[in-house]
Amino acid sequence: MLLVPSAGLVAADVVGSPDLDAYATDKRVTPGETTGLTVSVVNTGEVKEGSATNPSLHSEVTTARGAVLRLEPDDAPIEVQSGPVAVGSIPSGSAVPGTFQIRVEENATPGSYEVPVNISYQFTRRVDATGTPIERTKNVTSNVTIEVTEQAQFTLIEADTDATVGGSGQVSVTLRNTGTEIAEDATVTLRSATGDLTFGPTGAAETYTGDWEPGMARTFTVGADVARDATLRALPLSTTVSWTDSDDRPAEERISLGVVPDTESRLGVDAVETTAAPGDNGEVTFTLTNDGDRDLSDATVRLTSSNSGLTFGGAGTATAYVGDWSAGETTEVTVEATFARGVEQRPFPVDATVAYTGTDGRDANTAPVTVGVTPADEQSFDVQDASASLRVGSDGSLDGTLVNEGPEAVENAVLVLQPTGSTIDAVEREYALGDLEAGSSSSFSFDVSVASGAKDGPRQFTYRVEYEATDGDRTQSDPLYVRGEVEPQRDVFDVSVENGSFEPGTSGAYTMTVTNAGDETVSDVSAKLFADAPISATDDEAFVDSLEPGESTTLRFGVGVAGSATAKPYPLSIDFQYTEPDGDTKLSDSYRVPVTVEESSGGGLFGLGASVGPVLAVLALVGIGAVVRVRR
Repeated sequence: MLLVPSAGLVAADVVGSPDLDAYATDKRVTPGETTGLTVSVVNTGEVKEGSATNPSLHSEVTTARGAVLRLEPDDAPIEVQSGPVAVGSIPSGSAVPGTFQIRVEENATPGSYEVPVNISYQFTRRVDATGTPIERTKNVTSNVTIEVTEQAQFTLIEADTDATVGGSGQVSVTLRNTGTEIAEDATVTLRSATGDLTFGPTGAAETYTGDWEPGMARTFTVGADVARDATLRALPLSTTVSWTDSDDRPAEERISLGVVPDTESRLGVDAVETTAAPGDNGEVTFTLTNDGDRDLSDATVRLTSSNSGLTFGGAGTATAYVGDWSAGETTEVTVEATFARGVEQRPFPVDATVAYTGTDGRDANTAPVTVGVTPADEQSFDVQDASASLRVGSDGSLDGTLVNEGPEAVENAVLVLQPTGSTIDAVEREYALGDLEAGSSSSFSFDVSVASGAKDGPRQFTYRVEYEATDGDRTQSDPLYVRGEVEPQRDVFDVSVENGSFEPGTSGAYTMTVTNAGDETVSDVSAKLFADAPISATDDEAFVDSLEPGESTTLRFGVGVAGSATAKPYPLSIDFQYTEPDGDTKLSDSYRVPVTVEESSGGGLFGLGASVGPVLAVLALVGIGAVVRVRR
């Protein structure tokens, strides 16, 4: 940065530097204390040259910029828990604070200690006559004084409870004053950090102890309750000691701790068996033992599932009453269970707890025991020997064999064909299979029709088995997928013309061979021929009683050709109405067949050929005379 002297001043070099020193704002600390130590840095920098000629540059050469403080414990009994502290710019004549987090050693000897503080910063050493600054970096060390004062200090010796889960008891805490000063008018407060452990209605218990000498240990015992649903773990609480120090200042120390509830009895889980499979209901049987050394009265087993994949009759918990339960005695508890569809074949956690009445008449719980409940093998089915006889525009069937792969027998099983789309329709979608033992099978067949607008190609067909499980509940299997092929549409009839040639002005028998090209017998086949001028159908219908697959028959129709017809092929069309084996009447598509008009063979009146005779007869009858000349 180029600095230009103000107008009217004589340009000259300006020389100066900051002068930094540090001191502790609050230097009193106590042994074992973790606190913030605030260090203030004072700048008393001065201009050494050019002060009269360039007063506007005084701040430029006396300000410490980018100052960073580092606290170095040296021989002081402290640990610095924070890193370097950046305090930024420190103008001359100002003080800037920076705070370090420190911990004083537990056994620190009271007294005064010098703690070095390293200060690194940048400053402008000189600004020459052209306004050009000359920069410098510098490190200085300044000692700050801290005073470790005498102080009472407390250490946890022991904490315990005889309260049981779901019961009442006492919590005992032993503390020792390990400090160097008497704690006057001391008060100890126990406060729970969880609702599982309470000290009366307020959740806290307070005890006044008076003066507490250094080195003295004291035990505090208060009544406590442990919640019935508390887990067996260290329950958190805090102990706060409040007192007055030798300077009549209030002091306080807080100690966090935990106590584990006692267990008057223990629950042992010897075995777990279930008949419930994924997606199915069943039962779970727990074999349990009272492993404690006390008899239990009015015992009730409580089972809790934390995973929605396993429920007890739709709920997350289930209970079973046992009654009196002697120490060492084993009993079985059976409850209803349901596994969600699609769950993995793995153990699902269940917490087992026993609620009981102890020998002292108090209600209590055993510590929960977590066990795994693994679903039974899932009921499985398979479709074998699957076949699909399907063709576009035709009726067909889906056939196969359903196998019950177990592990259980099923009753009243029904195979359900899932919807297959708008172009394939099943007459019935359910096929009754009846009772199926594990390993047994039953064949099935579904009648289906494929619409004329369907596309040929592969299709996937989906089945489900609905059945009654061993517990009597109605359920269904996972989907079973079967692949089938829809064949392209095929004409029901093959048509070939046997006699279809005529000369202009003639008529005669038009014959064709019709073959049943389908896979089933058709009956009541009614054929109808359609023609347009110059061709006419003089006899346009034919009938066949029945045609088996591959069977052929000859049909005859009457056809006339106008005398003006040109020699060439002309189209005719024919369709068939027929009855399928199931009684449905169908109308086929129209088939186009040719009729050929040939060149006239010549001769006869006016070249009329075969029609000359009739024409002459008519002329004779009406008495018309004429002279016929033929150009040669």
